[in-house]
Amino acid sequence: MEQNGVLRPPAADLPLEVRDLARFLRTLMTSLGARAQQRTSWTLNDPEAMEHYLDGTYLPPRDVVISLLRDLADRRGERLTPETERQARDLHARAVRVVDDAPGRVAELRAELNAMDTAVRRIARREQQLLGDVRAQQAAVQGGAVGHAEYRRQLITIHGELRRVREQRSLAETRRGELAERLEQAEHLDDTRSRRQAAPDGHDARDPRGHQDGRDPADGVQPGRDPGPRPGPAAAGRTDSDPARAQVPRLRVLRRSAARGTGRDAQRARHPQAPGDVGGPAPTRAALAQDPAARELVGSVLGLRAAGRPREAQQLLWTASAWPPERFPALLAALAEAGQGGDAAVVLWELSSRAPREVAACCAWLALASLHEECRELLDHASSRSHGDVAALAVGLAGAGWHRQARVLLVNTARLRPPQVVAGLAGDLAAAESGRLLRELLAAVAEVPRERQLLIAAAMRTAGLPQTAADVRG
Repeated sequence: MEQNGVLRPPAADLPLEVRDLARFLRTLMTSLGARAQQRTSWTLNDPEAMEHYLDGTYLPPRDVVISLLRDLADRRGERLTPETERQARDLHARAVRVVDDAPGRVAELRAELNAMDTAVRRIARREQQLLGDVRAQQAAVQGGAVGHAEYRRQLITIHGELRRVREQRSLAETRRGELAERLEQAEHLDDTRSRRQAAPDGHDARDPRGHQDGRDPADGVQPGRDPGPRPGPAAAGRTDSDPARAQVPRLRVLRRSAARGTGRDAQRARHPQAPGDVGGPAPTRAALAQDPAARELVGSVLGLRAAGRPREAQQLLWTASAWPPERFPALLAALAEAGQGGDAAVVLWELSSRAPREVAACCAWLALASLHEECRELLDHASSRSHGDVAALAVGLAGAGWHRQARVLLVNTARLRPPQVVAGLAGDLAAAESGRLLRELLAAVAEVPRERQLLIAAAMRTAGLPQTAADVRG
């Protein structure tokens, strides 16, 4: 990525469109800064590939470009505009067209697409294996073969891997779709090139309007508008200093506050009333289980399983996992009443993968309904997420008045996560200026075994963070 601390420039013999994309990526990485670069997920996953993306040797997948844009917006506390994302996609598309408009690319793309199909199928099989492990653990705890403490530890491990596998599947499916698009375009370009080569004057033998770059000169032109410079053979003679060359798009952002709801209604949409403001007793489990929508879904799940269609039943549960937070107490109560504890566990695992603000709302509604065991289990699963997500969840809970639930989350993290993750969480809480939560995290660290305390203290010291609750200011 760097030579003597300086990013390597793209090679001079690369197509202009590829160099434009590489320069754009380099600009983004420079703007992110060294620490943010290290935290960029795809950088950590494949730093060698990133180096080639930045010097133009390899063409990055489209999701890498968009991921960098979002990382930069997050670092600035802002939100991307659709215009900025569209500009980045257009820049990437121009580079893709140049790279794929070469002899032999159709065969290469077919091979890449076949390999990605294989990867998606392999990931799907692993996902099914993990779901089988989920059901096996549930059966073991119900049969008394496994204690509840061991059960929770196993669930946290399985949940973490299941979430990683689903992220891999989502990424693989995205890239498979992109490869399919590129293959279709490459086949069209290959066909156009073949017709052009077969024509004696270099024009498209089938279309008399065809130009040597395979484009109709009227494509994309609207009356009264200048189509502007286009990629193609004419660009090859331009230099980087030519003012007519394609410009790297600038990052435009919208303040996140403008995209959020405001006022009391928006706040209630995220969380129910704080514990001290609740007026009246919580409904019983039996009353919750009578909710018509929840009963209908549970009946459908049982009916599908009885008909020998377990995969469709599982899909129905996944769909239900996207319900609004306030509906989950009734759903979980109905599943428990029907003896479907395993399905309730699956729903909780799915919930823990939602956005931190949504997980916080789900926890709050469960606590409000006195489904404390389900709330704790959801927090157990959520503690296996990245330290940034855990911090966002803890801050969200505490900000809405659910301090006990926030502390459960911090205790789980202190007890079960690697020392580096605990230190990362502490850093996130310090950055959020949440002294109370940071003190609670360090108080939880003080309760873990001595050997683990020393490991966490070393990680905190390396990161320049306070090591005891008494060291926290503010």
